[in-house]
Amino acid sequence: MKACLLETYTALGILAARQHFMDAGAEYVRLLPSLRLESKRGHQGGLEVKITPALEVPRSGFKIESINLDNLYTVQLVIRDEESEGFMSSVESCFHDTVNGLTSLAYKYGCSPLELMSGHHPELANQNMDGMSVSLLRNSGATQDRFEDDATKSTKHNEVEDSLEETLESGTYITGWRLSGDILTKWIKEKVLTISKTSTMKSSAFLEKAKGVYSFTWGFYEEIPVDGDVEAHVQYLGQPSTSRPHQIRFDFDVEELQMPSSYYKRIERILQTTRFLKRKRREDDPVKGRCDDFSIYERALNMEMEFTSLISIELLAKRYVKQDSIVCTFFIDESPDNNWILGASILGIRTVILDARGGVLQFHFQVSKAPRLTIGG
Repeated sequence: MKACLLETYTALGILAARQHFMDAGAEYVRLLPSLRLESKRGHQGGLEVKITPALEVPRSGFKIESINLDNLYTVQLVIRDEESEGFMSSVESCFHDTVNGLTSLAYKYGCSPLELMSGHHPELANQNMDGMSVSLLRNSGATQDRFEDDATKSTKHNEVEDSLEETLESGTYITGWRLSGDILTKWIKEKVLTISKTSTMKSSAFLEKAKGVYSFTWGFYEEIPVDGDVEAHVQYLGQPSTSRPHQIRFDFDVEELQMPSSYYKRIERILQTTRFLKRKRREDDPVKGRCDDFSIYERALNMEMEFTSLISIELLAKRYVKQDSIVCTFFIDESPDNNWILGASILGIRTVILDARGGVLQFHFQVSKAPRLTIGG
């Protein structure tokens, strides 16, 4: 599945158990982060969730005071089955051609788009077209309908934080939670949840609360592990890699490629010299300018990271630059701790498996058998 870069990390959250993880035979779940939305506060990212009962989100924005503290709420990942994946990927592919996507799926079932949306077609009779999602199972074995009926019953100040589980081919995974009103309020205040028309849960918070093996992925390749603290030799701006390796971190809830101050300032100077950037701009202003001024220096801004003698990852500049008409915006920033942080604009291009079962989060890069993986080609 191919994803549109930057603003559309992927349109839908998908959980599916398909492949074996490493040689030990343990299986993992594919976990695709949700649509990354632009707002006045920047980019909202994470895993798309559905909250029941629904929270009202007026045009002026969500008000945390609207939460009923006496209610129980369900927070569950938006899950799609494999049957819907082909259609949903067409929605994901730059998010522009929704009508074409509907027409494509309608053609698959031999019906019109109107029949598809209404469900009035013989071949759709046995299809779960209402969201095409997999039912969630509680620990007690109660049905989802029973659970949602319980969701609005009064709990009178009792704090509730119960996990919901779903049984997949590879086993049982946590895919949601039942929360009392005060715990839901706490999650929102702690930014575990972001409430909007498309609400999301922080990817890192999900991995902390739902131990398991997950991959942020669009395909399957040979798996090469990079565990624990990750270091890499970095070659950038045409400079040879330094003898001292750099610390590398991965953050699916950050959009930008964040880099040490020396690298960031060097790029900034180059872009200012070429008049791509204004010399006087506020510190929090985005790095953007006319695309024709940038294209001349695009090759010089490519980067290569060598993690081991077997893995060398080349990151092309166009993968962290968004082009909108004649304006190009760099998704780069100065890192807060002088280390490299690979954000969603980079991690969405190739597969990364995350093993969250132990105390240390382990990353496993899935790459082709070729010694070098070019991201962006």
